[in-house]
Amino acid sequence: MAMSVPGTAQAQRVIFPTPVDNATPPAVTPQVPSSAPVYTAQPPAYAGTPTSPSPYLTQPVPGSGPVYTAPPAYSGAPGSVPSLAQFDPYASGAQGSAPPAYAAAGPAGPAYNNGFIPTAIRLLQEVRFQETWIPRTGGGNDSFGINNDELYASFGIPFFSNPAPILITPGFNFHFLSGPNSEATVPDRDLPPTVYDAYIASAWRPQITQRFAMDLALSVGLYTDFQYVSTKSIRVLGRGIGLYTLSPQWTLAAGVIYLNRISVKLLPAGGVIWTPHPDARYEILFPNPKLAQRITTWGNIDLWGYVAGEYGGGQWSIRHADGSDDVVNYNDFRVMLGVEGFYTQRWRGNFEVGYVFNRQILYLIGPQTVSPGDSVMLRAGLSY
Repeated sequence: MAMSVPGTAQAQRVIFPTPVDNATPPAVTPQVPSSAPVYTAQPPAYAGTPTSPSPYLTQPVPGSGPVYTAPPAYSGAPGSVPSLAQFDPYASGAQGSAPPAYAAAGPAGPAYNNGFIPTAIRLLQEVRFQETWIPRTGGGNDSFGINNDELYASFGIPFFSNPAPILITPGFNFHFLSGPNSEATVPDRDLPPTVYDAYIASAWRPQITQRFAMDLALSVGLYTDFQYVSTKSIRVLGRGIGLYTLSPQWTLAAGVIYLNRISVKLLPAGGVIWTPHPDARYEILFPNPKLAQRITTWGNIDLWGYVAGEYGGGQWSIRHADGSDDVVNYNDFRVMLGVEGFYTQRWRGNFEVGYVFNRQILYLIGPQTVSPGDSVMLRAGLSY
């Protein structure tokens, strides 16, 4: 449901934060040593998940993902490789969350004292609100719909002399449920009208060598209807992704995502990111691919179109209408067409239309498994 571990911020969907966000390095005061190779990054065209938004990760560690940035223009010395300032896919993304990106310090990009230590890092990295609506389709006790409202803020904290800050992302999500079995005529199959996510996530994207970077994230949250709260309500989510740059156009990604769900605990993640030119970025990643193309640039506004896939869902502790306690896990797969716009490197808005299939509701204690019919999805988000 609503790919940034945060990420993205992104609620609990799988969000693999966009690896290698070259265009959005940590915000610092420009000052590049004269002996250093010149690396010119253009303003990011996808500047977050739990969403990201970020994209890998279901139930992402919100606040790291999905964040999507345009491939930078590379003007370094022949044969050299631009460094990666950070690792958006569970979501991706989470849910996803993301997830938030390191904010750029302006057109000049990052700079370091004596070429190593960043002089300043922006505290507030991103604030994002996103809504995802999957309407209830069909009739009967198996029909199910969900409306997700996600809100998070991501903050960058300096980490000694490392240019990559630690991202701290608190978030809170509302999930309004419709069905299944709203009349509670079948025992142990009804769901409460609303469930919630309250979490805090951390993420770190260090550059280990010129070619190798890591994306590490961990979140702890309370996922419940607040009628039944126990140790089953507390969930730890995380991810570890390694990124290896083969060339300015190709990057390999491989790692694992810890979903901590009833049906899936650990999920492998990885693939390749191909940026053939500054107007295209193709993330061929499992479980959240995203193929994006710049549509147009008008003044300070960049507009991109994309097709993407996502592993959605969530898990909460709940109380049934008859007073019994349970844990419910919702899973689905999504394919989406979307547009995303960026304004002056800080504002980002997106709109998606999607198809949702292979939906499933699992109960930890209740004996029933519900398989709702396919549905559609509308999603809109705004971040600063």
